[in-house]
Amino acid sequence: MGERLRRGLRRHGFSGLLKLVPKNAWFVLSYLAPHRRRLRRSINEFDQRFGVDTGGFEWLSNFDAPSDFTTHANNYGPIHKIDPYLKSLHICFPEYTFIDYGCGKGRALLLASDFPFKEIIGVEYVEELVAITRRNLEIYHNCAQKCHAIGVVKSDARSFKPPAAPSVFFFYNPFDAIVLERVLSLIRGVHSGKEFVNYIVYCDPEHRLVIEGDEGWEILAEHETWVLYRSCFGAGRDGHRRRSNREPLTQALFALMGG
Repeated sequence: MGERLRRGLRRHGFSGLLKLVPKNAWFVLSYLAPHRRRLRRSINEFDQRFGVDTGGFEWLSNFDAPSDFTTHANNYGPIHKIDPYLKSLHICFPEYTFIDYGCGKGRALLLASDFPFKEIIGVEYVEELVAITRRNLEIYHNCAQKCHAIGVVKSDARSFKPPAAPSVFFFYNPFDAIVLERVLSLIRGVHSGKEFVNYIVYCDPEHRLVIEGDEGWEILAEHETWVLYRSCFGAGRDGHRRRSNREPLTQALFALMGG
């Protein structure tokens, strides 16, 4: 613990370390919760089965990243599963690119590859996590995998410009409202006026008001721990399209909730 504290002080300074205290305290409490222990066991079983490293919680203070990044980013924690969110999308998957912001060790990328996306992209700034993700992508072999066009981009989310193609943007609460607002601006800059509809899947939606304050997005479905949004700044969207998409989404959501 002493060495870790000294390392944190060297990287972030005393004032920078103080800013991380509330975030790390919540991280510890969440980590110790009983349901989190059960999820960790499930994740460990996945890692052992496929020989990958997607589990474990990582403190950003342990990495060689500038304080300007760590102040706005959240610590890494692996998501348990994503199929409930992706199954609620009424899309032609081969036409869509899946983009995970703050992909960490790439667990969401591997899970998303069970769906036939055109391409899967992880965006990660921390060099050590990027290296782990790339190793995982090389090692992972699963007969259920339907997408093999997977890669990770080392980039700050605040400067990453997504491809100008139909996309599903995935956020597992990777950063604060300031960065989220910047990311939405970059997405709009690339996708505004395009003849297709994009989607956001936001899990643990701590800063959902940022998205809902942006008139370019509308809520399609929501649950206690996640929200699904659809873009409304594309030129190709009309009333008929909204109705045809909404009904299957609502039915899928009810099915997931046991309704």
